[in-house]
Amino acid sequence: MRRYVIVKAAEPDPAAPPVVADTQVVSYAMKGVPGFSAENVVISSTVAHEFLNVRDRLSGKPRYFLPCSRSVADMAPMAAHDSRGGRPRFRNTSDLLLMDFNNEHPSVAEYSHNGMSQMINTGAIGVFSVAVSHLPDSQARKLVDRFEFLVSMRVNCRPIQGRHVEGGYELFREHMGKERAKDDFRNSLNDMLILSFALDTTSNGGIFETRDKLLAEIAARYFDKRVERGPLIRLTRSPTTTTRKVSRESKGYINTGWRFQFR
Repeated sequence: MRRYVIVKAAEPDPAAPPVVADTQVVSYAMKGVPGFSAENVVISSTVAHEFLNVRDRLSGKPRYFLPCSRSVADMAPMAAHDSRGGRPRFRNTSDLLLMDFNNEHPSVAEYSHNGMSQMINTGAIGVFSVAVSHLPDSQARKLVDRFEFLVSMRVNCRPIQGRHVEGGYELFREHMGKERAKDDFRNSLNDMLILSFALDTTSNGGIFETRDKLLAEIAARYFDKRVERGPLIRLTRSPTTTTRKVSRESKGYINTGWRFQFR
């Protein structure tokens, strides 16, 4: 059962500075928690992956795939007549990000960063519904509800790019040592990818919203103002702000063996 009413958000103001939200902000906004809004926010595909439960937390494997195609509308009738029954669709038409950590951490394979952004930004609810249709009905309905919420809020989802992964690696190396990293390596990695994306997106000014105190503590080093409104933490930077840069000593970690590849 839906916990929200679909009311289409107003068109975003193109002159307004971007508001970048993390996963918890979007989740709390959907639950209707006062002070949290997802209207016209910018999210990374990493946030979308978390919010829409792409990864199985026990196995680390993807629960479903999304196609990456210039003609999303054409995918719907093809998928609707897919004869593979209860198996995930779109694996062969999904984009892939491979991340390797030179045996320091488990390698990561993530699908559908570009496909996810394309589905959300085009409002392809039909295609998304087909992509999750092999899951139990209650799980599929929950995911479709969440997807519809993002579309109704006019959330702008942008795919993770190489510069975000490189920045995320550097942030992880600098801030997420053994004493600070979360129990789940993937959660810690995602936090740094989200922050790297936020730093890039607000490079000419903007806002980053989170309720994660550790993430906010790290992010505050790169933003010029921090305001707490209850559990919501808002960090801002202006176009003229000179902020502390992410360390570049490793030159993309060529010497450490950390690698990534998009396919």
